[in-house]
Amino acid sequence: MITVPRGLVLFLAGLFSAYHVVLGIYSIDLPRTPGPTIIALALYALATVLSLWPSSPMRMGLALAFFNVAVCVVIPLLVGSQLDGSARNGYATWYVAAVGTLMTITATRRRTALAWVGVGALVVHTIIWAGPAQLLDMGVIGSVVWVTVAVLLARALAKAGRDARQYALAERRRRSGRPPRKRTCSNARCASRRRCASRPPCCAASSTSAASSTRRTARSAATSKPPCGTRSAAASCSTTPCASR
Repeated sequence: MITVPRGLVLFLAGLFSAYHVVLGIYSIDLPRTPGPTIIALALYALATVLSLWPSSPMRMGLALAFFNVAVCVVIPLLVGSQLDGSARNGYATWYVAAVGTLMTITATRRRTALAWVGVGALVVHTIIWAGPAQLLDMGVIGSVVWVTVAVLLARALAKAGRDARQYALAERRRRSGRPPRKRTCSNARCASRRRCASRPPCCAASSTSAASSTRRTARSAATSKPPCGTRSAAASCSTTPCASR
């Protein structure tokens, strides 16, 4: 599986976010009063730094996600209050791409619901402030597309991670769950049991009766004395009266 270093992704996201700050500073003379724009730039820079902090976990904290949404609601109000919505403001509407970038980062860090809330607030503000026709001209549709792609990518990565964990767990279970080797049985009794295991139930009854008969024969043979003249019973007869004959 090909992976991209996290440091490279954070660097590119930070570079892209810094570009919006540069655009805001470049167009600082277009608003009627630069104060609200400066506050908006500071809020956006703070939210971006916190969202791209290198040691932060993959899933964004809930407090930071709500802070990002609040920033995305406040920035259009601050900048838009110093601009004319019916005019072409050029780079002064830098906040549109900035909100899209910040909500894309939020969605990538697995806070998709709040990302939709933030970009939805941008859409509502644009419709009220400049009209629905400006959604495309100001780039609001592009910000929505960014968030959509980020949400789909986050879901795909989450599913791939779950599948990889399940595969690794199944592989560990397969390796640790090998059945132990069974000891072989070489005597006739074990062989008879193996044969009877594959035969009909009647074999079990016949084997039981045969085993009982064999045990009775063995007991009767053990209690009876063998002939003294046989070679195999010489050791047994050495202590009997036959030994004196």
